[in-house]
Amino acid sequence: MQESGLAELRPLARSRLLRASGLQPDSERVHFNLGMLAMDEGQGEEAEAHFRRAVELRPGEGRASVTVVDEVDDGGEDDALAFASVA
Repeated sequence: MQESGLAELRPLARSRLLRASGLQPDSERVHFNLGMLAMDEGQGEEAEAHFRRAVELRPGEGRASVTVVDEVDDGGEDDALAFASVA
């Protein structure tokens, strides 16, 4: 649903992802998708928190690391580079 880009499906996607996060709180995929959804909704801080959690859960996962760097980069290049070196 989130990948379809249809704004009217976002509430359903959020509901399902939040339910999934309750069942699998340590799922990198759930946090990544919650981050993507938050980013689509313009919730940068929430998106960044989910992307950071996804990277913590699976540090070698490139897509979350790159997405976090892109999101953090909005706050300044130094922050993005610092996070990229940690991830």
